[in-house]
Amino acid sequence: MDSNINHDEASRVAKEAISYSLVLKRKYRANTTPLVHNFLVNVGIKDRGLCYEWSDDLYARLTRLQLKTIRLMPVGSHIGSYWSEHNALVILPNKPYSLKNAVLLDPWRDSGLLYFDFVVNDKSYSWKIRHDRGI
Repeated sequence: MDSNINHDEASRVAKEAISYSLVLKRKYRANTTPLVHNFLVNVGIKDRGLCYEWSDDLYARLTRLQLKTIRLMPVGSHIGSYWSEHNALVILPNKPYSLKNAVLLDPWRDSGLLYFDFVVNDKSYSWKIRHDRGI
């Protein structure tokens, strides 16, 4: 991703992001597709598991790693659209940063099996940094 990122730190982030996404899968009882799970949350059958909750919980977990060379930021696509908005996280070099060299972490998309790729490779969504999310 970037030569300024500490290799051990990147490895810790990767391991924690993958394993904690599976913890969230169990916690949210995510045993259907993400859209069906959203429906179950929205009608009150399940308590949590909307995309922003997955990303917020993963963000909280990863910030415990006290990262020095990696920055975590919330991102969104189709912001403001009730049916299409999607939220996730990116990891990127601490300074300078751009979504061009960011890696997307999306635990919601595959119901707890962490989706990750460079943001520029994700053709499903057009991501923007969510400065308004405040996480």
